[in-house]
Amino acid sequence: MKLPILLLFFGLLASSAGAQVKSHFKLPEAVREVSGLVINQEGQFIWHNDSGHEPKLYFTDGQGELLHILHYPGLPATDWEDITQSPSGDLFIGNFGSNCHCRYDLAIYILPASPDEPIDSINFHYPDQMAFPPEEPWRNFNMEAMFWFRDSLHLFSKNTIEKGNDYTKHYVIPAQPGNYKAILRDSFQLKRQQLVTGAAISPDGSSFALLGLYAKRFLGFIPQSKATIYVFPKFDGDRFFDKKPLKKGIRPYVYALQYEAIDFYDEETLVIGSEKTIIIPAKAKRIRLGKRFFR
Repeated sequence: MKLPILLLFFGLLASSAGAQVKSHFKLPEAVREVSGLVINQEGQFIWHNDSGHEPKLYFTDGQGELLHILHYPGLPATDWEDITQSPSGDLFIGNFGSNCHCRYDLAIYILPASPDEPIDSINFHYPDQMAFPPEEPWRNFNMEAMFWFRDSLHLFSKNTIEKGNDYTKHYVIPAQPGNYKAILRDSFQLKRQQLVTGAAISPDGSSFALLGLYAKRFLGFIPQSKATIYVFPKFDGDRFFDKKPLKKGIRPYVYALQYEAIDFYDEETLVIGSEKTIIIPAKAKRIRLGKRFFR
């Protein structure tokens, strides 16, 4: 069998492996602090961890079976928080997590679709950050959510729970190597004490979703959490927040889950991922929303 036919054969296998997605599935043990997800054109699920882990991408099928791992030993992994992909196949990894709201070295890495091209980077800063960190409640310069749209990267900030002002800010950066001052496009107020931990745009580019997470400790020691998906359907051009979103609550689990990864599987279905806890493994969940969310 000639090599091109072999590659086609294995490509079809990978595509068929991602074609069926279970309603719930465990993630590989290595993806214990999952923070980002993108589903590529072949139907493979690409995951990564956040701070404190090696710079690796983990590819799984729709049942959570590990297909392969890509390791980037020379790539800084201060705090990887989200991943997205352009239609040409380039991957963008956001090394922009900043729980202290004090980082100067914010970066997004570009992994070209062609293996012959080198990895490049985007460096940026926020136009409205004057202090590192600012006073509360203005600590809204953490970032965990991003997607590619129309040759730009769209970022959505994560506020500070309890002491924040419940807003997420929408920034825009060119999806090209360089050093940029991000453009502050707009902001949106979430439900009380919810933080944006992920973002995704639909395959046809007409709608997008934000993943909101609420977390606290009941009686000071019992962890509680609740997640909400905010769907902004049929937005007009780059005016993302002009229309009121529809909300889909995620059923609470017996133990607090930290949802930090989200992507569209098809036009009406999303997949979200949660980190490992002391008693629950890292998991993924399929969310079927239905047509009413995208009218």
